[in-house]
Amino acid sequence: MNYKIIKRKLNENEIALMVAEIKKTPHISAYSKLEWKNCQNLFVAQNDEGEMLGACLNDDFQKSWTEIAALFVLENYRGVGIGKELFKMSLIDIIARKRNVLAMSNNPFVVKMMKEYRLETFDSLENLPDPYRQHSFILNSFYEIRWFLNWYRITEIIRKKFVFGAKAKFTYGLKICT
Repeated sequence: MNYKIIKRKLNENEIALMVAEIKKTPHISAYSKLEWKNCQNLFVAQNDEGEMLGACLNDDFQKSWTEIAALFVLENYRGVGIGKELFKMSLIDIIARKRNVLAMSNNPFVVKMMKEYRLETFDSLENLPDPYRQHSFILNSFYEIRWFLNWYRITEIIRKKFVFGAKAKFTYGLKICT
């Protein structure tokens, strides 16, 4: 399958599709249409006709951190390396912009990629070891508070718990680049 990864915004139809498809998976908490629309660092996998096959939303927060926030490949295009390529391009971009990397997921494929691309993985952002400890305040205060104060995300986490039995147990991946 031919596809390319490009950095671009999603159009309204692509945003609606991503939001609808992410609602069907227990592995991504949720990102609203507004978050997809406002994202400045978005990588899209598309075929030769320009059709979106998947996307990776990278959310800059604080002055030096970026979260690989939502990585999603449409079901018909999984298993050919698109997700891995989106993750890789996101990392390359974040590192080139001299920002620290945060990823969090309960998807075993994403956790495997975190380890393959040498992110340090943790079960919690509490009690991080050196050299990550110096970033604990930012990660535990600014990031987690901002993340959990998103009403759309909270309602989706609760809905997914009842629909899928999903647990909000994440693996966190960190890479310090600053």
